[in-house]
Amino acid sequence: MLRTLFVIFSLLISFSQAFADSPYTPPVILSKEEVLRVKENDIILGCPEAQNVMIEYSSLSCPHCADYYKNVFPKIKSELINKCKVKYVYRDFPTTRSALKATALVRCVSMDVNQKVNPDEFFRLIQTLFSSQSSWAFSSDYENGLSKILSIVGIPQEKISMCINDNEIATNIVSSSFLSMKSLKMSHSPSLFINGVELQSLDYNNITSALK
Repeated sequence: MLRTLFVIFSLLISFSQAFADSPYTPPVILSKEEVLRVKENDIILGCPEAQNVMIEYSSLSCPHCADYYKNVFPKIKSELINKCKVKYVYRDFPTTRSALKATALVRCVSMDVNQKVNPDEFFRLIQTLFSSQSSWAFSSDYENGLSKILSIVGIPQEKISMCINDNEIATNIVSSSFLSMKSLKMSHSPSLFINGVELQSLDYNNITSALK
């Protein structure tokens, strides 16, 4: 946990310093219940009336997260999300600079004309980045790699160029991640919570057994 804390705190300081008129202010630590409450700006898949709430914290450069999206998430999508058994909430938990750049970029290019993230487009793009993780996440030239991948899947280059340097989105992501990590005592990604309880195993059967 200490290494993850150091990385995220370093990112928080670095990006807050990008705004000379907005010096770093430590976030107020909230209760676990407050942090796990579904918020208006959350990225959500599933029926609003679903009885179960599943919250995922992931880093786009995390190999375990990529494995989860390859082997577990498709079944969650088809059997739980699409059948209105869970309301699925995605939250960013970037543990590297490449992951932070990637998730900020995807958030930005997924926004509609009202500046709201389109959940279907967002999940389409993060699944693309997870499946191609080895080609960009561990490269020193990850920005160029991200640009090429998003361009291939249909994102206009001018939109990518505009979004890739949006430091405000990145700063908000890191601040929120730091707050969640401290409040929930998270030390790894992916971290999954169902109805306020953290799962110890990401096995599909374990996930379904935690549902109401």
